[in-house]
Amino acid sequence: MKQATLMVPKKFSRMERKTDSGGNEQQYFYYPGGAQLYFVHTNDSVQELQPINYEENIPRQLYGWQYYKGIDNTNRYWRENRHASFRTGYRYVHPGNDGKFDSSLNYFTLHIK
Repeated sequence: MKQATLMVPKKFSRMERKTDSGGNEQQYFYYPGGAQLYFVHTNDSVQELQPINYEENIPRQLYGWQYYKGIDNTNRYWRENRHASFRTGYRYVHPGNDGKFDSSLNYFTLHIK
């Protein structure tokens, strides 16, 4: 896997790192209140990490990456960035906290080597 320093919001309650049977490397951070942050290097570029309604969510570009961002049916923020074999994102983030999680994803996007 390519190397990058992760900058994540403080106070996560648990971190999980795993490689699945398909060779997909995944790192998840879990926060009190349900928020999740993830960084994935996937061998399967069509792997779905969270459901995205493509009719309602138009992809945007940032630093050469494609990303989607929205609010779920519980009024919490979600986002997913995609570039080549990388997927980064978050879900279940309370309003007002999405900026911290956006900063984490943007930092990774700019510093992946």
